Amino acid sequence: MKLLIRITILLVFIIGSFYYLSHHRIEEKKMDGVIVTDKIHPSYEGEYYIEIKSEEEKTLITLRVKSEEIWELIKVGERYDVEYAWYGNEKAYVKSITYTKP
Repeated sequence: MKLLIRITILLVFIIGSFYYLSHHRIEEKKMDGVIVTDKIHPSYEGEYYIEIKSEEEKTLITLRVKSEEIWELIKVGERYDVEYAWYGNEKAYVKSITYTKP
């Protein structure tokens, strides 16, 4: 009986550690040649966002831009190479963005 309780506690600890560590792991992705389809600035949040669309994935991805100055330089309809990151339930944010000639 004591062995069963110890094994159960050990399994709960291992599974809990796995979920805790995977939640705080930073995920990164790089996409080349994406098109910026929209720029969003909700006045009540004070944050800046862009929507990008990849030709391969055909999905819209909303990314947070941490700096207003960088957000102002990004042009809608232009192609960029974008590297972004996120972790857990946080919103994805732009790590680097580079203009790409068409």
